[in-house]
Amino acid sequence: MLLFARVLTTKLLLGVFMINAVSLHKALQSELNMVSNSNISTAQRAEINEEIKLILSNTMERFMTRKKISLIKKAFEAWRQVVEVIFVGCSNELLPSRQSLLVELTQAVLTKSRDCQPLSGLLSGASGCVVILIQQLRYTVQVPNSDTPLEGADPLPPGLLQTMIRNLVEAVIQSGGSMQQARSQIYAALLHCLKMSSSSD
Repeated sequence: MLLFARVLTTKLLLGVFMINAVSLHKALQSELNMVSNSNISTAQRAEINEEIKLILSNTMERFMTRKKISLIKKAFEAWRQVVEVIFVGCSNELLPSRQSLLVELTQAVLTKSRDCQPLSGLLSGASGCVVILIQQLRYTVQVPNSDTPLEGADPLPPGLLQTMIRNLVEAVIQSGGSMQQARSQIYAALLHCLKMSSSSD
């Protein structure tokens, strides 16, 4: 079966690998016909046919899941780029509510990232976005590239940093040892939070 999957797999424009269900069905039927030459009962043949239908159904379900994940990843990546341009490129004059927007977006992404399935690849994109958001949030209370508090900066909401740190630690645990890129990004975000926390004490 694994051999069939490899031979009948096609990569689509979305980057999703799809198994040709028609070709797979023909290949399985061919195998069934070969087996039928040896004396198998009608009941056994019917049972094998049901198994073939189940395989085809699972194949299509798996493809649709992969396609959905791919679309979500592409949409999220586009959104992340827009967010990065807005917060990195716009001055405080153009974005007076910068801190509150950063707080809201950071909490939203952290909450959603906890629901990401590690194997879907969504956690890596989410963690990259979190680093950018928390870094920009840090620059609303500290001098860039420094631990020095920013004079006249609005304080962060009480308990916000503790909540962020807790969510980041949970994300580290969720990412596991196989997602090194996501873990390194989460650690970078965690470092920004700890520096903000130390300067606010």
